[in-house]
Amino acid sequence: MSESTKIGIIGLGHSGEFHINGLKQAGLPMKLVSACDVNPERRLALPEGVLFFEDCRSLLSDDSLDTVVVAVPYGEHYSVASQALEAGKNVILEKPATETESELEELVQNARDSKRILFLGLHAAYGLEIEEARKHISSPFAFQSNFYDPYINEEGEITPEGISLRGSWTDSGINALSVLLSLLPAEKWNVLDTMFSNLPQYDVDEIRGTVTLGFDKIERGSYTPLSKRGFAVIDTDWTRGENHKSTRVFGSEGEWVIDHSGQRVLVKSSRENYFPLFTAPGNRMTNHYAGLLRDFHKAYLLNSSERGLVYPRTALEAYRLFFKAKSQRDLLMVSGVRVLKD
Repeated sequence: MSESTKIGIIGLGHSGEFHINGLKQAGLPMKLVSACDVNPERRLALPEGVLFFEDCRSLLSDDSLDTVVVAVPYGEHYSVASQALEAGKNVILEKPATETESELEELVQNARDSKRILFLGLHAAYGLEIEEARKHISSPFAFQSNFYDPYINEEGEITPEGISLRGSWTDSGINALSVLLSLLPAEKWNVLDTMFSNLPQYDVDEIRGTVTLGFDKIERGSYTPLSKRGFAVIDTDWTRGENHKSTRVFGSEGEWVIDHSGQRVLVKSSRENYFPLFTAPGNRMTNHYAGLLRDFHKAYLLNSSERGLVYPRTALEAYRLFFKAKSQRDLLMVSGVRVLKD
């Protein structure tokens, strides 16, 4: 990637700001040259010299612009990413990528047809604590991932940010899945069970979503012994009033806690005590997005022949599981279990 490579950001909310900070830290030969948002006041967050537009079509019309970050609200991801690919841009797409699996499949095909990169950005997978944890974890057979956010305030109302994020599983489920697949990328994963909760006064998809998954370690032959199988439970919850993310890993040779919020890795040293192995320096979200953009840089180099590329590969598997769980949630709604929303 040359010094002249130009990047633009569409959407300057929280995610857009994270990309700007991550780009500063990543040290890549990429230059932010333009940004777009419907709120003109957000131009104040831009570095000096970055062009600002209120209409993404104006940004996309710049033929010298190489890559676009799509960080608009969730419901607009498919439309804006489609426009960017049609304009010949590589796309870094914020999570969740699309509202439906069929929309994601269309974007994948569009990227291949246009010979551009569709980079599915799952920032949680780039935590420095995960990179460190992979050095210590061995023979895992069970995971417990808790992703909690305080999007229900003290008055019992969903916060504006929570409403825009649409639900606990919708927002955090894909992050938790990306963490699991970063720890065990080669295993065959499947959704075993789901449980979603909501209340009629909340105009979101769910306020709590718990998903149980199973995985088989890749073995020669068609039969996987029971000892080679494992499971994971992901709990996404807005009702606890907490902002905390962690993954507990149970293995045949030990037990570890990956504290995503604190960027720490701990190992169980006795019945009740955990010993800290690692604590990452710096801002958590900046670290995430710096790692994400470095991974995009690798994809850019891989796509030098302009054959079209969807990256990272584990992201497609994470989204397969994400949409599988969502389909089971929607089936419960149709059956009347969650008819209270209607």
